[in-house]
Amino acid sequence: MNNTFLTDEISMETLEPAFLAMTAVLGLIGIILALMMVLAVYIYIALSLGKIAKDRGQKKHWLSWIPLVNMFLFPMMVGKKWYWGFLFFLPIVSPVFLAICIWDLLAKSGRDGRWALILIAGIADEWAFSGISFLYLIIVLGILAWRNKK
Repeated sequence: MNNTFLTDEISMETLEPAFLAMTAVLGLIGIILALMMVLAVYIYIALSLGKIAKDRGQKKHWLSWIPLVNMFLFPMMVGKKWYWGFLFFLPIVSPVFLAICIWDLLAKSGRDGRWALILIAGIADEWAFSGISFLYLIIVLGILAWRNKK
């Protein structure tokens, strides 16, 4: 009885090309899924910012679709000049300024602005909470954009 499955005739040399091909395919699928998730988050943020800017009376609400330029939309929505957006490029100042802008947006929409203080948690403990702060920012933007006004 010649059963190659139960013997040592199958070596790593015969399994290596199949293993490498399978790893490459799974890696490519992972990269595609990650890019799709990033694109979905980008579209969601751009739609949210555009809707908030339009509701706040901004004529240039289309700026929400341009990466990095959309950061200049936040100060404009709270009544500051566009050049205040350069504060978003300073490492420690950025989350604090974002929290101030979100606070103003929440307060002007009839909600409690103190919820914006959660965003400052991103600078605590060497950015340990930055993922939580980003998720919270996405939730707040959705509430500001699509929740009924009181």
